[in-house]
Amino acid sequence: MLRAMALPLCFYVTAIAQTQVDAVVTDQNGRRVPDLTATDFIVLQDGKPRPITQFANIREQPETRNVILVDDLTMDARPQLAGFIGPATVVCLSRRSGAHLDHALDFVRPPTPFTTLLGDIPLARELRDMLFDLDDLPGRKSLVVIAGPNRGAHSIDVSAMADIASRASVTIYHLGGSEALSALAAATGGWTVRQLDDAIAPAPYYTIGWDAGSTRRFQVHTRDKKLQVHMRAPASSGHEPPMLAASGQLRRALASPLTGGELDVNLTAAFVRQEAAGSYVDLLLHIGRKGVHFEPDTNGCGRARLEIMRALWPLDPGLAPSERVATSPVEVTTCGGTGIVATVRERVPSTGAYMARVAVRNQADRTGHIPIGSAAQFLVVPKDAVLSAITLWSGDTPPGSAGDLAARPARDGDPAVRVFHIGDELHYAVQVLGAAGDVRAQILPNGTESSGATGSMALQGLKPGRYVLRASLTGKTRADEYIDFEIR
Repeated sequence: MLRAMALPLCFYVTAIAQTQVDAVVTDQNGRRVPDLTATDFIVLQDGKPRPITQFANIREQPETRNVILVDDLTMDARPQLAGFIGPATVVCLSRRSGAHLDHALDFVRPPTPFTTLLGDIPLARELRDMLFDLDDLPGRKSLVVIAGPNRGAHSIDVSAMADIASRASVTIYHLGGSEALSALAAATGGWTVRQLDDAIAPAPYYTIGWDAGSTRRFQVHTRDKKLQVHMRAPASSGHEPPMLAASGQLRRALASPLTGGELDVNLTAAFVRQEAAGSYVDLLLHIGRKGVHFEPDTNGCGRARLEIMRALWPLDPGLAPSERVATSPVEVTTCGGTGIVATVRERVPSTGAYMARVAVRNQADRTGHIPIGSAAQFLVVPKDAVLSAITLWSGDTPPGSAGDLAARPARDGDPAVRVFHIGDELHYAVQVLGAAGDVRAQILPNGTESSGATGSMALQGLKPGRYVLRASLTGKTRADEYIDFEIR
């Protein structure tokens, strides 16, 4: 079956008067070829040439959701990920061994808000679930699968998986040498790449249309035999995503590595250790106003009724597996502002690596539609002396987390929001756990520094954009902690 899918691919079209496909053309080195015209292409239908009636060279890249799925961490994907700069969601499947987890941490740090580290999940199952998740998102989507030849890809049903990808408007690329994944990539309009930038690259691509009759087989190729045309196979029927009730949708959003959705949810998970209380994690959620249903209240304010599902799932091989999920309603009244902040404190029984995950939905709105949003963050509860997570804020000192779920109106300088403005005084705090040494905080890439475990910096001379604050502990014990923020 794999040999039959080798390029040039043959596709079937049924009872469509006009057929249109998106095509990418690459040269012998896998580079995309721009500036082709309709005369450079040949359309064959049942082996006979068909005149091209519609053609466009798309030069500007439309909005694309890029996902990188790393399955085989022993393949050493770290250089590829370290050298890649671009908007992407990185999803890592850890095989629950210490060596694999160490490899994952090497390229997860410094962390970005786009990284998710999952537990021991079979590649075929995660790939299928991810395609169903991508089907819920608008626009064009690219999925790069980094996996070795012996990592479960043999169990992938290429035809069925390609059909799901086609329905979800997903182009799959492969890096790593799996025959099945290479065939799957070819069937979705992608190909096997040598580096990430070859997959997540800007336009051009081409739209090509022609008049078709009833059921016919077609091919598209270029007159230059050295070039290769990549197209997605048309979708068939029979591979629809499962229909779920509201609670099932919330659980699916919680488990999905593709965080996001109709609600804008951001998560900050901060590890804290106290001698008397033990170790725990503060979860700070910022839920933006968009998509949240507010019931009219007094003085022009609005009341939101939300349901928050949360989990703290262990990833280390030494920790007992857990799928414990807590769901709580929350109600808050706000008079404008940037949305809602919800806080909760979760106790962690043991040191090790965890994935903190949250999913949020309106309890209902007038139309009966229930928007959902989700977020996740990887964190390590350390055994030895290190730095705790960093807290950033401006203005008044933020309130601490309560033992139970609590909510408050959000503002830009809140630690859960981490949006600041030029001229603000940026305050930071980081806890040193069980060690002596000097702490320095630095804004990257600007270079502004401050000394001490707590301090402040004036946000002067900076351009609007995203930044990272790094706190570094020096001395006998060395450690770094990072947190991202935005300046507007």
